[in-house]
Amino acid sequence: MPPPVDFRPAGRLAGWATRARFLGRVAKGVATGSLYKINFDVTTHCNSRCLSCNVWKYYDEHPEDLGRELNLEEIEKVFSLLPPSVSWLSVTGGEPFLREDSERILHAAFDRIPGLGLVSIPTNALAKERTLRIVKGLLSRPHPLLILSVSLDGPRDVHDRVRGVPGGYDRSWDTYLALRELAKKDRSFVVCITSTVSSLNVTEVAPFLEGLVLDGHALTVTIGHQGPLYYNTAEEGLAPTKNHAEVVRIVERILSLKPIRNPKDMLDRIYLARVPEYLERKGSQKQIIPCAAVKSSVTINHFGEVLPCLMWSHPLGNLRDHGYRLGSVLEAAKARETRQQVIEEKCPNCWTPCEAYQSLIGKMMGRAGG
Repeated sequence: MPPPVDFRPAGRLAGWATRARFLGRVAKGVATGSLYKINFDVTTHCNSRCLSCNVWKYYDEHPEDLGRELNLEEIEKVFSLLPPSVSWLSVTGGEPFLREDSERILHAAFDRIPGLGLVSIPTNALAKERTLRIVKGLLSRPHPLLILSVSLDGPRDVHDRVRGVPGGYDRSWDTYLALRELAKKDRSFVVCITSTVSSLNVTEVAPFLEGLVLDGHALTVTIGHQGPLYYNTAEEGLAPTKNHAEVVRIVERILSLKPIRNPKDMLDRIYLARVPEYLERKGSQKQIIPCAAVKSSVTINHFGEVLPCLMWSHPLGNLRDHGYRLGSVLEAAKARETRQQVIEEKCPNCWTPCEAYQSLIGKMMGRAGG
């Protein structure tokens, strides 16, 4: 096992130092063409009942697959054997905090990934006590930059309808406010809100988003997608392509209000500005910018399968068959062939922050496709 990462205390100056070290590692990864980000889908368990997503149904329909999830010991092996260039771990699901061992997984990441500079986690924030307990445990020790994004898809009635949980907005908002209080005491812990604009809420969400920005909340706006992560690829019409003019109005208004306080805000703005273009191109397979998948980033799902990204069900191999070494999977011919398919735009063509941000970073550094 590699030695524990030497993170500094989380005061103001240390918080900036944590960010600077992470940005330096990302810049090195881009400059050398090395993998620096892992998207890790740890479970399909979810306590939301979203109209836009079927992940919460998966184990009800496939109970036999529950035992296939990577266990903690296997995950520890994966982390210990990651390429040394990895500096960013994005932990997703399902609802990642519903895994009984989710806190231990995150501690293992802190301890076993030597270059780790950022852990980002989306959450529906419905389970307040559980979420706070896990986060407090993570903040009680030296840790990398930790970003939690709380999902809110509109005002109370819209959010509860889209997310399928009566009273869910109030529960999530309550958790968000409690997390913000914790963030005030730790400069290496950031809490933000992510809102997904889709055909389910596009005509109702603009005032809500505007209000969040005006009230000083850190906000990321993304677009509804169909993809294997959500088990909704058979559905149609989730992206708000038929409401293009309304999306343009939303984008222009948020961009006119959203400040740039840090590199994440800058990426949020650049990403959001290209959303209308993505909707215009949707279905054409034409990428907005060259994609960084299978170069700067890759996805590991809860069954140990390595995928190009969260949006493409195209397994490159299973870590269990490669001694839990991600590098072994990526050195195989299938990974090289898949990277070429990405370059040739033969992938599903998405525009989600989870995949687009590393492509944008590469473009800003003059390295097309990460």
